[in-house]
Amino acid sequence: MRVHVAFYGERDLALPECYDLRLCGQSAQERLGRHLTVLVCDGEELLTAELAGSSAELAIWATNSVLALLGKECIREEIMAAF
Repeated sequence: MRVHVAFYGERDLALPECYDLRLCGQSAQERLGRHLTVLVCDGEELLTAELAGSSAELAIWATNSVLALLGKECIREEIMAAF
């Protein structure tokens, strides 16, 4: 199983595919005041969450391959834009 992690800022993860996206622009936290998280598992499941700190957090979990593909492409685009 391959795990790719993309994030804004330093993280101490012992994974070979970690991408720090600070250099590709502002994070959603800086632009919108909210933090967006996207997780895709096996191309079949998607978890996306908006964490706003003081506001109510929202999340969607789906077992839909089309939504998982959209999430995967979102992650891929963020990584590719950084390099």
